[in-house]
Amino acid sequence: MKFLAKSEPGGYPPGTNPTRILPPLCPILPASRDILSNPDCQKAVDAITEQLTTFTLSYNEMALSLGVRSIHNSLLIFSFHNTPPIFNASGVHKVDGDTVYRIGSITKFFTALPVLQLEGKFKPSESVTEYVPDVLDVKVTGTCFPSVDWSTITVESLLSQLSGI
Repeated sequence: MKFLAKSEPGGYPPGTNPTRILPPLCPILPASRDILSNPDCQKAVDAITEQLTTFTLSYNEMALSLGVRSIHNSLLIFSFHNTPPIFNASGVHKVDGDTVYRIGSITKFFTALPVLQLEGKFKPSESVTEYVPDVLDVKVTGTCFPSVDWSTITVESLLSQLSGI
């Protein structure tokens, strides 16, 4: 576990190294195993629900579902679902925890984020096969999808959605 030096209002104190490792200033307690029974947790859930309810009042045609679960408890700590007043007649009329959303290309964000966290550790202009050599073994047969020449696909083209995949 790493702890960074505490910053003073005007920056780090003279003569200190801002990346110096410090021990924690208080006891480190184990994670709560019964967070649902904590009244402060319930107050926070109520406050967040109230804010989300107010925030989503203007969502005339957009549904929203949020859920938070602890690794220590199989029950949801927080759950919020907004059913918009205007919806597609062929779609879902009531949003709940079982609603399935079509997320489409938004998943590319989840690819880009870890890549950005590796800044300086990779070259966007290199082929994806430099980082994921197993894609060379992928063969698509018996479908209408063309096979992909992975050696020509760069990390940059994937992240910018210009790869044609």
